[in-house]
Amino acid sequence: MAFKKIICPVDFSGPSVNALKVANEVAAGFGAELVILHVVPAIPRISQASEEEFKVPVYQAELESVNKNWLEDMIKEKVPENISVRPTVTSGDAAEEILSQAGAEGADLIVISKGGKKGGDSSILGSVTYRVVRAAQIPVLSVSVPKGVE
Repeated sequence: MAFKKIICPVDFSGPSVNALKVANEVAAGFGAELVILHVVPAIPRISQASEEEFKVPVYQAELESVNKNWLEDMIKEKVPENISVRPTVTSGDAAEEILSQAGAEGADLIVISKGGKKGGDSSILGSVTYRVVRAAQIPVLSVSVPKGVE
């Protein structure tokens, strides 16, 4: 089996950086393009009045912009220059977005950490990994979290 495009979701935690290391190795070995994905949680809308005071779409766009900058910095630091890489930032439910992006990209493989940031649906938690593994239509490589990595 040859992999041409790999999706690697990251949440900037130690475990997701560890999964990125594995994704780098697989991408280099197959000469595959690596799409590094970060999912920003969607800001819940409470009421029209609160939305008028607090510009939810503007704030959501700002969150995505800041996270894209962080992702680009991470790529410069953690991805070797010989790997074809593309950062992607989306917003929504992490598992749904990972699966959606994998389909939209025509990915051959998802490399994902078994753990990540704690607290909230925005992180690549074990439950997100579980949902991705169960629903994915392509192979998923779930990377264990080494002891001491948080």
